[in-house]
Amino acid sequence: MDKVEKNPDVAPIPNTQQEYAKFKKTYSLLSAISQIQQYAMMERAGQAIPSEFLTLNGKFQFMHSGFGSAFKESLYFTFLFIIFIPVLSDPILKVHLENIFLLPILFNNWLIKGTICFPIIASLTICIFSIKYRIGDLSKTAIDYLLWGRLFSYLFKGFLLFFLILKFNEYLTVEKIVNFSAMITFNSPTQYSVTRVLYAIKNSLPYAAFETLYVFLAAAATPVFTVWITALFKALFNRKDDDDI
Repeated sequence: MDKVEKNPDVAPIPNTQQEYAKFKKTYSLLSAISQIQQYAMMERAGQAIPSEFLTLNGKFQFMHSGFGSAFKESLYFTFLFIIFIPVLSDPILKVHLENIFLLPILFNNWLIKGTICFPIIASLTICIFSIKYRIGDLSKTAIDYLLWGRLFSYLFKGFLLFFLILKFNEYLTVEKIVNFSAMITFNSPTQYSVTRVLYAIKNSLPYAAFETLYVFLAAAATPVFTVWITALFKALFNRKDDDDI
């Protein structure tokens, strides 16, 4: 019997299944990206793999990976937001902190706003990657479910933080600010500085709630206005070329 020659440019499917088994255990964004790269490499080499190769469980894994990765990014964003929003909303506090840390660059308005827009930057980076590797039916399906997971995560975290911040603003009264600053400073001379910072945080909360919602809505909308709009235009151009032929 003649031996079938192997094409070195084509990645064998068993390796992909092994990588997929590892991906199912980790759910990480890096594993999802690696798996998508494998799909794209096979499709680029000429293997026509139907989207049904990705089972319902596989689609859930990609959506789970997208949701989880976006949720972790949201936690980092929330931490930075709590630090920088009072600084942006209170110029006197900004100058005071610059004098304390002797590093005005740390509290530069453009640097702070760029840091606050971290979810949008992260989402745009993933979308640029997605456009490059969105080749065949299998890679398109995997990327779409990954992006859907991230979209739902951004929407969920955005509205959740929006309502939590507004509720915390109602809870944080002037009396509670004074009592809390007195408790943590033991009525020392630093109480005035702590109270001022807490006042700045309270005054910035309504602005922070809406700013948070806007940032997460923009991050959620990024796949729509990059990956899927690009795919729509490509489909329209391909259909026009087919009609001309």
